[in-house]
Amino acid sequence: MAAAQFANLGALRAGVVARLLLRKLVDTSLRMMPAASLRLAAYVQMRNRELNAGNSAATFETLLAKSDVSLRHIDVLNLLKAAGCLPEESLHQYLTAALNARRIDLIDSVLENKLHLKTDTRLFHDLRLQQFRGDIRFNGKEIFDAFVRLRRNSRYRKEATNIAADLLVRGNQTGLVEKLFGTLSASEIANLNPATLLGCVRFFSGNNLAERAANLSKSYVDGLPPEKQLYYLEILTESHAKSVAGGSLEWRPILKRMAALYSAADAVDRGNFERLVVGPFNRIKADSSDFMNIRFDIPKRQALFARIANALKTEQPLALVRLGDGEAYGYPSTPIDGLEDKVFDEDNEIRERCWWAKPPQASKREEIKARFRKSIADSDIIGLPSVYRIIRERGAVGSRFVQHGATQRGLATVLSRLGLDIPLENKILTEERCHQLLFDRNGIKQLCAAARKIVVVSCWTRQQLSLAAQAPVYEIVIPGSLKVAKATGMTADTPTLLETFDRQVEELEQQCSPGCLVLVGAGLLGKIFIASARAKGAVALDVGAALDYFAGHKTRSLADFG
Repeated sequence: MAAAQFANLGALRAGVVARLLLRKLVDTSLRMMPAASLRLAAYVQMRNRELNAGNSAATFETLLAKSDVSLRHIDVLNLLKAAGCLPEESLHQYLTAALNARRIDLIDSVLENKLHLKTDTRLFHDLRLQQFRGDIRFNGKEIFDAFVRLRRNSRYRKEATNIAADLLVRGNQTGLVEKLFGTLSASEIANLNPATLLGCVRFFSGNNLAERAANLSKSYVDGLPPEKQLYYLEILTESHAKSVAGGSLEWRPILKRMAALYSAADAVDRGNFERLVVGPFNRIKADSSDFMNIRFDIPKRQALFARIANALKTEQPLALVRLGDGEAYGYPSTPIDGLEDKVFDEDNEIRERCWWAKPPQASKREEIKARFRKSIADSDIIGLPSVYRIIRERGAVGSRFVQHGATQRGLATVLSRLGLDIPLENKILTEERCHQLLFDRNGIKQLCAAARKIVVVSCWTRQQLSLAAQAPVYEIVIPGSLKVAKATGMTADTPTLLETFDRQVEELEQQCSPGCLVLVGAGLLGKIFIASARAKGAVALDVGAALDYFAGHKTRSLADFG
């Protein structure tokens, strides 16, 4: 009904009386909408008045994460815009909160609707959505032109610079990345996001611009506090990296250095960090099962790959799974001083929306978690959050570790379960980013050559993956997550993986046997696929987002795949 009333708003724009009538119409329309719409309007109006009336951005993000997709937010926004209650800053805050809550449907509706967005606001959020999805629609010139325009807008300048650099690197636009850096002042370069700078230096190094990469990394890193310098170990020369790390690039000495440099906010924060990070890492034995340092130890990386290849050649079952922050979903939340338990529930609600569009029934949720935990217990190689991942997710110097966001809380939860729900005995342990180091196209090609049969469990088809193999390839195409929903042609009516995976697990089991290689990119539920394949004698690998990149969709941070 609000949408119908909105059609008559055009005649009410002139004069004081008209504006009063318009305000009354807006109020009436909002009252006829669901309660969430009233809270939405109150949030926007609170932003307009720049007051803090208890409706923080976090509260609003929680509302967005929980609100039903049938809620017509666009009607509310249209009414507020017509009544002069929706300036660009409020709309920017709304769209930012929607992205944090993974309500991509709301962002799409605003960008596609004739809401009279100012060009800068539309352009900025369009770029940010392309970055989130890894689906870059703009060509290099369009991205650079957007950067030039948004750089003139103080509201978007800093973040737009990071997004433009990110998208140009993902698009392999060497000349334009150089041109962008040529326009930046030293202070602007110093204010780049760490992931952006790391990704750009890595990009320069891989495009015959090693001198520029070395100069950029050294000039940037040397001016940082010692704690933040640890973030950039990977892009420094070996001698520079060892100097920053305190003499060694082994993970245990780096853990000690990180703990010594950690700038705790207070004693509670220090206690949380020691208990949730340092303590769990110290449970990992320093023996032949420790492959946690494959990022810097090339012989160890090669040895781990050889174990996987040998299992294929000898037709022995093997399962490799990876546990990042998202896999915290499958474990009980760990008590954290200064943090309410409900925060973990809110983190999981957003994960469910991102993975499956809607929450499962309570009984199904518990079943999934139990099957997930058993899958991890039955695996042979477990990828864990590494000390390098913790350094990456540290946040600002002096900030509280677990209060920086869901990623930190997820990593802390996973680490806290080491030796409990996550068994360490008789397991090979490596870092959860091992797929970036082991399973590039060359690595997958070698493994495919050793397999009698290949099964791919992914939201991408064999043709999209451009998977070349001599052995027969069987594909099980699953529904994708929110990031790739648009790229894979999913609609609101498409069943989610939550609805299809039981049937597709059975399909996988029918295809598996010793000597079969199974490549899985299916998130948390992928671990259940992997365990089922191993039980049938296959070598099953959690290759994750590596498959997105094979399909041409760069869905992860520049600090990851680049």
